[in-house]
Amino acid sequence: MTSSCEVIRTGDTADDWSVALERLNGTMVNYYVVCKRKLWLFSRNLGREQDSELVTIGKLIHESSFKRREKEELILGRVKIDHTTRSGRLIVHEVKKSRSHPEAARAQLHFYIWFLERLGVTCEGQLHFYGEKQREDVSLGPSERAYLEAIILDALRTIDSPSSPECQRSALCRKCAYRDYCWA
Repeated sequence: MTSSCEVIRTGDTADDWSVALERLNGTMVNYYVVCKRKLWLFSRNLGREQDSELVTIGKLIHESSFKRREKEELILGRVKIDHTTRSGRLIVHEVKKSRSHPEAARAQLHFYIWFLERLGVTCEGQLHFYGEKQREDVSLGPSERAYLEAIILDALRTIDSPSSPECQRSALCRKCAYRDYCWA
């Protein structure tokens, strides 16, 4: 049997990435960067994120941010983008509570830009850190693209693994919705 990663590696055309487009979303890319075990658990719907206070806060921030502007949430299959705007060019916006995981937030936004490029849409991104009232412009250059595509390949490997990655204790575990699966 051929794994999804092997299928992706057989060529370098947009069609070769179709497995990734069908199986991953921005949240999964974010989780991969934060914790591979969290991604593995999330991919199997084992979490209790709906019970997480932090997830609830994130949803409230998403709903209450940008009230002065009209915003349009974009849902394309598994991919759910916070909102987009257009002022000459398409801007994809991702709103985060804080800068606690900036690399993961950038990877998530890079995934949205990459995903839309695969659909023939050119865009740029903006990260909004709600708590700090800061914004960061994000684009997908060659080095970011290579890094993202490596993440996508390894994220698919992680998801396809029959066993979960080992627990890696860190300060992030304290607030993780999946901590009971690792440390209970």
